[in-house]
Amino acid sequence: MTRAAWLVAVAVLGGAIPAWASDFWLLNVLGQAWSLGIVALSLCFLAGQGGMVSLAQMTFAGMAGYTLALTSVNAAHLGWPLPPLASVPLAVLSATVGAALVGVIAARSSGIYLLMLTLALAMGGFFLVQQNVTVFNGFDGIGGIEVPSLPGGLSLRDPLVFYYLSLGAATLFGVGMVGVSRSPFGLTLQALRDSARKASALGFDVTRHRIAAFALSGLMAGVGGILYTWYSQRVSASTVGLPMINAILIMAVIGGLRHPLGAFVGALIYVLLNTFAASWVGAERFNTLLGSVFVAVVLLSPDGVVSRVGRCCRNIQRRVRAQS
Repeated sequence: MTRAAWLVAVAVLGGAIPAWASDFWLLNVLGQAWSLGIVALSLCFLAGQGGMVSLAQMTFAGMAGYTLALTSVNAAHLGWPLPPLASVPLAVLSATVGAALVGVIAARSSGIYLLMLTLALAMGGFFLVQQNVTVFNGFDGIGGIEVPSLPGGLSLRDPLVFYYLSLGAATLFGVGMVGVSRSPFGLTLQALRDSARKASALGFDVTRHRIAAFALSGLMAGVGGILYTWYSQRVSASTVGLPMINAILIMAVIGGLRHPLGAFVGALIYVLLNTFAASWVGAERFNTLLGSVFVAVVLLSPDGVVSRVGRCCRNIQRRVRAQS
């Protein structure tokens, strides 16, 4: 099966989950996982297609979240409330433009230098919202964000509605990433990933393509940030803090950077651990547990869980064919 076929198959399976899952699973586990998975997918796109590991993806999601909060009715009474049809595009636009600006700054860097540069920019964003009380309400952030309703009176506060919206967005971006990877733009990014010097010698504009890749990843992260903000109904400095920055990286690596399904598998593993294992081992030891899982996956399957499962399936198919 192709990657797009795998994504569609998983989406169809996911569409049947509400038949047996409770509201808690639909909203707090799966809905949250698909939302964060879209943010992790933006990192998979940058790293897997363009060879650029960015630690600013949750910052882009936070930019969308804060824009959405400031243009919606909220408990902090900050900003200027707008209709959802205006606030949502503005939130996506802010994340896309912010990511493009980061791309302008970081496009000429690579490897560890790009990693540290995006981390520095992300931490700068964290301290900006943490210390600015007038606009962002400081560390407490903006809570009580009004969640809109879809046409037909479907409220996004309904776990079933939010689940299907987040699943649909995840499927759309996953299949879209597969399409982009096969397009001339995606093939050019892969050439830049393999050797930027050779691609430049062939006439490709390295800087322009990298900026465009950052902008596209910002769009994905922005949509994920909007969904995550609707899920939690708040956005704060902790949303864009170091723990969440690390969490997005861990999700992408655990699932697999080269496969679009990996972002969502990694996000689901993270949410399951955070939801159930955190109370079992305690908040103090949760990071130790998460780090242990991360190290185990990297050692046993450097390409991620999805690649390991794919190899196992192919080995089983070969054995079945050999026996038949």
